Amino acid sequence: ALDVIPIFTPSEAGLEVFSKRFQEHLAKWQTLYDVILIDAPPVLTTSDTLVLAKLATSTLLVVNVRETRRPEVVEASERLR
Repeated sequence: ALDVIPIFTPSEAGLEVFSKRFQEHLAKWQTLYDVILIDAPPVLTTSDTLVLAKLATSTLLVVNVRETRRPEVVEASERLR
């Protein structure tokens, strides 16, 4: 089964990922689900993604090969480490 849990709007996201409430929800979901996917904004445009990456057990960097230049991919990958 797949559950989609919209927890905040993009305008609230910056504040929400830093909240204790979000971290408590994430801990609860980890007991309920085998896999949790969190869709996050681009790495190079916001720091929120880096905060989420620290809460995750792994990250997946998705790029558009026709539009994203190699130096941008390298920088995004380095930021996620």
